[in-house]
Amino acid sequence: MPPAPPKAFFPVTTLSSPIVDDIVHQLYQENDFAPFWIQKNGNRTKATIIVQILADSWFEGLHPEDYLLPSIHARWYSNTQQDLALLDLLLTKGLARYTADIQGGRINPCMLNPRLFAAARTKEVNIHQLLQQAVAAPDIAGFMENLLPDHSEYRLLKGALSRYRKIATSYTMSPIPYGPVLKPGMQDPRLPSIIKRLQASGDLSNSIPPTIEYTEDTANGIISFQRRFNLTTDGVIGDKTLAALNTSADYLIKRILINLERWRWLPKKVQGTQISVNIANFQLTAFNNDTPPLQMPVIVGKVYNKTPVFSDLMRYIVFNPYWNIPLSIAADEIVPSQIENPGYLTTNNIKIFKGWDASSPAVDPHTIDWVTLGNKIRNYRLRQEPGKGNSLGRLKFIFPNKYNIYLHDTPTQNLFNRHQRAFSHGCIRVSDPEELALYLLQGNQKPWNAEAIRQQIMTGKRKVVVLDYPIPVHILYRTVYVDPETEAVHFYPDIYGRDGELLSSFFTETNENICLYPPY
Repeated sequence: MPPAPPKAFFPVTTLSSPIVDDIVHQLYQENDFAPFWIQKNGNRTKATIIVQILADSWFEGLHPEDYLLPSIHARWYSNTQQDLALLDLLLTKGLARYTADIQGGRINPCMLNPRLFAAARTKEVNIHQLLQQAVAAPDIAGFMENLLPDHSEYRLLKGALSRYRKIATSYTMSPIPYGPVLKPGMQDPRLPSIIKRLQASGDLSNSIPPTIEYTEDTANGIISFQRRFNLTTDGVIGDKTLAALNTSADYLIKRILINLERWRWLPKKVQGTQISVNIANFQLTAFNNDTPPLQMPVIVGKVYNKTPVFSDLMRYIVFNPYWNIPLSIAADEIVPSQIENPGYLTTNNIKIFKGWDASSPAVDPHTIDWVTLGNKIRNYRLRQEPGKGNSLGRLKFIFPNKYNIYLHDTPTQNLFNRHQRAFSHGCIRVSDPEELALYLLQGNQKPWNAEAIRQQIMTGKRKVVVLDYPIPVHILYRTVYVDPETEAVHFYPDIYGRDGELLSSFFTETNENICLYPPY
């Protein structure tokens, strides 16, 4: 007997139900409208397997009820020809909807908000072809398992989802009142509740008694919690730490669910050499398959200069690059600075050209009336020359894309010490560009080593080096991350408000409660 479904929440599906139903109708038409899963003699072996597949969608952060399990359940014991035919159809429709969700995601991010999610999903899915293959598969359970995202981070998130569902069902959370800032050595009646909260989340051993004393053990638990919630790890319980402690397990589960969804937007498996940048935790990671040989902090776009989410191919590296200053920056920042300090362009090694093509002549900045220039700035091109103070630093990493986003060095290395690093105009500044260049050039037929990279930089001359093999780059927005070594679950701030956009699409106003209990 199939499991009874849990309470529903209602997603915006990637493919509408009518489109999926049309695909299913075509599939039956190709099969002369014969059943796929229920044999004439009543054998339901395949049907039982499909029911289990749909029920297990719960563990993928999906909802069995979305795949017609209530209707399947209602007809499971009927033996009339009409009900058996309908049962076979319901199984196929449920499988089709599930296939669409695990292969392309439950929502179409571009349709949700083109501005925020313009290129978040990098694949299209042929559901008709996948269903044909599922019908023909000798092991349908294995076939469907193979369609799931094959990313280590996706699998770790599934484990985190399971743990937080257990927290939600086993720990009753009452809000901890705000009050004086707490430091180790102090006493406070709120501390027993804080200790229980840390124990529920696994940040503090259950052997620690819930006392009003702020002990060293409790401080270590707070530091562990602060680290996971991207807070200053000082062991001090102020308003920010208390707000994080008061975040419900229900809400954290929702954030895990939408981050599982984000992985479904990517290709099933990311293979070979890859670069990913997680905007939300300001981190670049290089991969060789699932192994990350290189990680480094990055700086991303300000809230009003959001770095977009997309994927493309890294094709070349520029040593000692020019910086052709965007018109908006020239008008809003450079011109006012030049008016205030007539030597600004010279001091910052910026040349000005009359026109935007390569043959445009250079202009003496002292011949321009900067105060009255106004919109005429668009007739000029400003270019910062290569050098130590160049805003792009000494290395620029290009993966051509419609957003004109790239990775680059920066002279403002001190900003990498900041906890929150959204300072750029949209491009991504990397903290160790020479190490990144070495990683990218290791696959070239003409090998580069660290010394060769340094020597090329020291020449001060612009040089373009094309990668023999373009390398995929994924600019991502992941607000929940599971450490593969410790399995600690980290929650990053939603700096661009994108979690909120996704949450509003996953849950209706009338049904904000996600199902915390397993369906069977």
